[in-house]
Amino acid sequence: MEDLLVRKDSLALLNLKNEKIHPDFWIYVKWYRLWDKSFIPPTNGSNPIIKKENNGYSANKAFLKWENGEKASTKHPRLLFSALQGKVNLNFQIKQWAEGFIECGGKYYLEEIRLEFPFLRDWVFESIVKSNLKNKKCNVHG
Repeated sequence: MEDLLVRKDSLALLNLKNEKIHPDFWIYVKWYRLWDKSFIPPTNGSNPIIKKENNGYSANKAFLKWENGEKASTKHPRLLFSALQGKVNLNFQIKQWAEGFIECGGKYYLEEIRLEFPFLRDWVFESIVKSNLKNKKCNVHG
C-alpha cells in the first residue's frame, strides 16, 4: 500500500512542476517524511480539516492559502498534510535546538545540524540564534 501512496504523491509532485512553489514547501514535506517513515497521513475520511476535492487546489496552492489563514480543499491531501505537519514539526525542532544551543557548543552546534540536514535553509539557523538571543541564554560566538 505504501508504494501506491508514494506513486500517487509522485504524480502530485509532477503536477506542481509548472507552479511557483512556496520556498519552504519541500523542506516541510521532507522534514515530515524524515520522521514519519510510514508516510500514511490521514486522508479525507479520517481528517476532518483537510478536504479532498478533485477540482481543488494543488497541495502547494492550498498550502499558500493555509499560510494566509484560509482553509482550502486540495487534490493532494496527503502532500498538503505533509507540508503542514512538517512545518509544525520543524518549528518545534527549531525551538528544541535553540534551547540546547549553548549546552551543545554554540555555533559549532549549528554546523553539526547543517551537516546532518543539508537541505535546511539559512532561516532555520538564524531562527535558532535569534531565539537564543531573545532569551539571552548564550553568546552567539559560542
